[in-house]
Amino acid sequence: MLHLDPAWVASVLVRHDPCPPPAGQAWVVHDAAAYAAFCALNQQLFSQASLQQKIAALEQFVVRRVWRAGQALTPIAGNTLPPLDRVLSLLHSQHADPLPVAQLAKVAHMAPRTLARTFLDATGLTPHAYQLDLRVHTARKLLSAGGTAAQVAQELGFYDQSHFQTTFKQRVAATPRLYQHASAI
Repeated sequence: MLHLDPAWVASVLVRHDPCPPPAGQAWVVHDAAAYAAFCALNQQLFSQASLQQKIAALEQFVVRRVWRAGQALTPIAGNTLPPLDRVLSLLHSQHADPLPVAQLAKVAHMAPRTLARTFLDATGLTPHAYQLDLRVHTARKLLSAGGTAAQVAQELGFYDQSHFQTTFKQRVAATPRLYQHASAI
């Protein structure tokens, strides 16, 4: 899974195309060429290459647009079932709080398994993965604003700083400190 800042993607695309596609959508891709390009990018990002080489590889991946071979997802109010709108609203407003599927299911008036299946179909993610993505998205903003990993971990409801760092690295392909350093460039 690859999560990129929509503003950054738009800035990269504008440099290469005067009419880039609208940013801010999530894409689910089932394409062999896109997966091969993603794997190559992942190898580069986790290699000993310099930060500049990694940024260049990421920009090249974005510009090639193989990720556009999939289906755009826009899980926003009005585009999902009303029960899911309530769940999404709760997740967005309380993403730092522990929200087990059973609690979310009560909000949606569904059985937990039905909610999990319906949520996955609508967003491409499980409720827990969606909540973690919201936390990481907020963490990126807080780190860019100068917050420390320990402060961000506590503020966003992670069990401890280690749990935060592991989750952040899985989703951003960089440690919080490296991300903070790169966002300052």
